[in-house]
Amino acid sequence: MVDAITGAGLVVVNVAAGVGTAVYAGTAFGRRPNTVRRSVVVILVLCVLALLGAGWVAFAGAGISLAAFVTAMFGNLSKTARRLVVSALALVAFSLLGAHWVLDPFAVLITIAAVRLLGRGGRGCGVDSRHREHHLQTPHAVDLRKEPVDAVPPQTAPTPSLAMYLFDDRVPAAARDKLRLISERARAASEYLTQQGRGSGIDAIEVERIRDDYAPGAVRGYLALPPWSAQGTVLADGKTGLELLIDQLDLLEHRLREIQESVALTGGEELLTHGRFLKDRFPDRGEDDLRI
Repeated sequence: MVDAITGAGLVVVNVAAGVGTAVYAGTAFGRRPNTVRRSVVVILVLCVLALLGAGWVAFAGAGISLAAFVTAMFGNLSKTARRLVVSALALVAFSLLGAHWVLDPFAVLITIAAVRLLGRGGRGCGVDSRHREHHLQTPHAVDLRKEPVDAVPPQTAPTPSLAMYLFDDRVPAAARDKLRLISERARAASEYLTQQGRGSGIDAIEVERIRDDYAPGAVRGYLALPPWSAQGTVLADGKTGLELLIDQLDLLEHRLREIQESVALTGGEELLTHGRFLKDRFPDRGEDDLRI
């Protein structure tokens, strides 16, 4: 009974192997992705059937795979590369299942395929270089209807700084004196705040804005006036443009003075606190306390 069941099973396995071999022969030479994927599934089924008893299927599958590998190798590799890889893997699998005879021709074909791939790469480089040379030598039509494009984008002039206005003859001498005073106060305050580790504090930021933005902005506003009216024409509150500029610079200089005084008081507070500590630590002694 057991022998009968085993024999029947082997018959089923061999019949399935025959059907699978026929299916593999029909799909092994296809180029489409679906066909290649179907070949992979059939190869796996044939390997299982060979393990179950249909050992002959390894030899048949190896022959089909070898033929598929040859046709893919001598075809258009850009279209048959996937089939080439699947056939190579199938040859390895079937050789492990007993079809050792396929290893020698497979090794020869692998060598030929490698040589073809290397030669194809060299020819591809040559074709690309010739294509580039042809592209460079071929004159291109120029559309004159398009507006010309500047090769270099226009560069804007840098915004004048406070230091530049100190030597600008367009700025009246009285205003330049104010600017010089603002510059000196701002530099002194900024250096002190930086030394005290307060270079990023509110006072330091305000000093920087007065020096870099507010004072130069006032001068730019004055220079924007027509030259014939900057010092003679009354603009507002009975004052000329120059007088308004001096007022604004006075305001900025006064604010810098306030910041300096505030910083000085803050620094002096540390000295006063230390003095009070010393008095508490070493109080004054009377003459009686000094007698023995």
